[in-house]
Amino acid sequence: MGTFSIIPLSGVAYYVITKSPAGSEVRSNIPECFPSGVVINISKNQTKEVGVTIRTNPKTLARKHSANHGFTGIWCGVI
Repeated sequence: MGTFSIIPLSGVAYYVITKSPAGSEVRSNIPECFPSGVVINISKNQTKEVGVTIRTNPKTLARKHSANHGFTGIWCGVI
């Protein structure tokens, strides 16, 4: 299994091509980016410790959130 990281540009379409061990290829579109929001990345290391990274941008931080929008709690689960 592989991973990748990308900082997308607004208005640009991106895709990935995955190749199976048998040699077949599948092209999948990456969803478009938004000017504000958050990205959550969850990973597990070799000792099965879980790491959570939450990223955002200045545009998101500058927004005024109402009581019904924004973070309302933290969800935890088992990976």
